Amino acid sequence: MEKLTINQIKKLNHIYNFDVIYVKLSQLNYGDTVIYQNKIHTVSKSNLKYNNFDGYTFYGDSYKLGTTKIQKVLFYSINEKGEKKYYK
Repeated sequence: MEKLTINQIKKLNHIYNFDVIYVKLSQLNYGDTVIYQNKIHTVSKSNLKYNNFDGYTFYGDSYKLGTTKIQKVLFYSINEKGEKKYYK
């Protein structure tokens, strides 16, 4: 699974205001936005699952049993003072 490079993220950042952070799969919630297979996806109940053997999985991928972090997208707007306001 290939992660977006810094240059790819910067190119997208000229179109959309967002930051990318790395989180464990267990820290995701329904409605979060992630980068998966170089595409932006919204996490839903059908693709984030938990089982006793693998733990949390996203589209069936356990991210090496939770040791590999996933790219989470945080969208924001900039107010008049130049401060970032993040959206869920």
